[in-house]
Amino acid sequence: MPTYQLGNIVFPTKSAALKYTQLFLRNYDSHQNKQEVLNANREWICDLLSRHPRFAEKIGTVDDILDVQVVKSLGNNCFCIIKTDGTHETISYKKCFVASSSTQSIHEALRWCIHDQIKAYRDKIFSENEQIICCVSGRILRDDKYSQVDHDYNLLTFQQIISDWCCAEKIDLSTLKVTKRQSIWELSDKNLLTSFQDYHKSVAKLRVIHCDANVRNGKS
Repeated sequence: MPTYQLGNIVFPTKSAALKYTQLFLRNYDSHQNKQEVLNANREWICDLLSRHPRFAEKIGTVDDILDVQVVKSLGNNCFCIIKTDGTHETISYKKCFVASSSTQSIHEALRWCIHDQIKAYRDKIFSENEQIICCVSGRILRDDKYSQVDHDYNLLTFQQIISDWCCAEKIDLSTLKVTKRQSIWELSDKNLLTSFQDYHKSVAKLRVIHCDANVRNGKS
């Protein structure tokens, strides 16, 4: 069962996700096409940055993110959010990993409640197509662990879906109640659970990509 997830990437532990982020930033300067690298990794980066304890104060909502860049701060690479109003805000990735446990649990619960939709989409794509090409890496996809379903960041990220749903339901994300069942976090309110599942199903723009598209281990 997933223990920590950022975007479409599932990590065995939060520590593994932290090391992945550190490696990404450390190796960022070695990439020739840096914008392509950022585009391919946008979903998990935005998911991470939205967990900053002062995200609402510093940024607002994920809808206020125009772009994400990597910039230098005290000689080290760090993430910088370019907001829709043209302003820039640097975000400490380390603080994103020490955000309140409730925020992390809510994100995991929302991810888990659309688990069946993700699986159904994957099964449908591979059953209906003889050959599938990754739109990011250009590699041929097979029905194995190297092919992953994610939300197309060019159209609508998972974080944007969450934000829009909260606006539609007129609820504060931080107030959602979650319950842990056999290591899985679930929304306690079944009506809200169904509401989010229905909303996600109606608006989500999914795709299947090769795991290499996430530039794993800092390799392009």
